[in-house]
Amino acid sequence: MELDGYLRATLRRRTLVISLTLLGGIIAFVLSYLTPVRYDVAVASTIQRVNGQNTEQFQYDEYYALQSVDLVAQTIVSWFATPSFVVAVYEEAGFDPAVQSVNELSRRFEARKYSGQNVVINFTQESRDSAEKLAQGIIALVGERVPQLVQDANDTGAFAIDFDAPVISERKANQLLDTILGLLVGLFVALFIAAAQEALSRDTQSV
Repeated sequence: MELDGYLRATLRRRTLVISLTLLGGIIAFVLSYLTPVRYDVAVASTIQRVNGQNTEQFQYDEYYALQSVDLVAQTIVSWFATPSFVVAVYEEAGFDPAVQSVNELSRRFEARKYSGQNVVINFTQESRDSAEKLAQGIIALVGERVPQLVQDANDTGAFAIDFDAPVISERKANQLLDTILGLLVGLFVALFIAAAQEALSRDTQSV
């Protein structure tokens, strides 16, 4: 179909085109309006070695300290991929983990090592209250376990971990953008249907 003929066909079916375009926009607006607010959380931590022995025999101690801290950071990242640890975080926060599957548990938190000493844990919650409680649960549990990783004869931990204040941001659906996208999708669908109807009409007339 030539462009001129296509435009005339669209004009003849302008009621259909306008209706479907508006319908797409309305559906997108309603879905966007009903989308619940989510809360994104980031808990940043810094790991350091403490209680090291400062003697001449340990002239390379700083190097090995950095290497050992890096291993601790990797251990923390692995904890959050472990279902039993994730359950322990929820219990520490006072929540029922509502386990649906073991694999799903492993995806609730994203722990990322940005350097040998810096680990950030990210997760999303449906309320600010649960976001704050889970963040505090992470700080309490990880803060308790890190010193227990390596201990001397006096039960003194070789590593310590400090946490920044959790960062919590509210995430809402962009209703204006979603509505515009809905209008565009509705328009494309309407133009496709209009073109298909015009083609079928011409085929029928030519028979």
